[in-house]
Amino acid sequence: MNSEVNNISNHSVKQNSSEKTTEFIPAASHYALKLAFQSIKERYVKLQDRLCALEEENVRFKENGNDKQFHNGSGCSRMEILEKKIDELSRQKAQLSHHIFMLANENKDLWNNLSKLTEEKQILVNQLRDLIAKTDSEKKQEEKPNSPASLQENIEAPIETVNIPEDLLKEFSTSDEDNKESLQSLETIKDFSLVQFENQFDLIDGLNAELKEILKKMNEDKVVLQQQQAGLKEALSTMRRMYQGMKMYIMYLKNLKTDKDSSLPETRVDCDSNKSETINESVNTEEKVNVCEQFENNDDITVNEEMICPFCGKLFVNSTLAEAYSKHFINHVKDCSNNSLVFRFT
Repeated sequence: MNSEVNNISNHSVKQNSSEKTTEFIPAASHYALKLAFQSIKERYVKLQDRLCALEEENVRFKENGNDKQFHNGSGCSRMEILEKKIDELSRQKAQLSHHIFMLANENKDLWNNLSKLTEEKQILVNQLRDLIAKTDSEKKQEEKPNSPASLQENIEAPIETVNIPEDLLKEFSTSDEDNKESLQSLETIKDFSLVQFENQFDLIDGLNAELKEILKKMNEDKVVLQQQQAGLKEALSTMRRMYQGMKMYIMYLKNLKTDKDSSLPETRVDCDSNKSETINESVNTEEKVNVCEQFENNDDITVNEEMICPFCGKLFVNSTLAEAYSKHFINHVKDCSNNSLVFRFT
């Protein structure tokens, strides 16, 4: 009798130990398995003690029966009564051995379910680590200074890091339902300890809480990315306006250089004051006309968009006419003040 119990228990322990060596178990799963194994071990010890006590009582009854036999009031000898008790005890022994075998099978099923849960958890953790690394790399790329075209591409690119955790959550919910069904099927067993169920549900609740925390962190990262995206859009629009103003200033410098190259030395002869004023006015009008014509002919500069003056930083909205901007621009060029942004760094 003891040999059968020991064989069953040793078989279950060897199988569990072989599975332990091949699979990685986290701390929560290891603690749950430890509690389950401890409860089953205590039940095994109690059953073995009970069997030993029954065997000792059986031996004592046999010795008493061999020493003396007497008839009781029912007409049955003591030997017959002892034989009936022995039969009853043997039936109880068979029931207990069957119950031990059922507990070993249930322990095996619980181990399989826990190993599946640990594998799924490890897969989820790896996928979520990849997602976090991907979002971190995207943040680092966005923080680097890029050209306006690349910034526009990064801004127009959609954020696709939200749909993946939802799929993972669906997979985890399906596996969670399967595990609950497998646990509910074990409730029909008579005198089964509920410690395993509590540990299993605690493990599932812990996994759900961990997954919710990770999803919450990813939502916070999404909000931060959206804020960064809005800031990048605003910075890009400012850079565009500054680009328009600087482009116009470069065009003006090129035009001024060509005018100086094409001018003849005879124009430097001293003239009357009236003539010099008329010449300056004509030059100013020609500069205004040239700047306006260059604004209209150049495809890179659109007068309809907002622009920032590169000298003083003043913003010109869409409703501002090109003539007003060119007038403001030429006034800065005439002044050439040291307070302007361009002449301060040139």
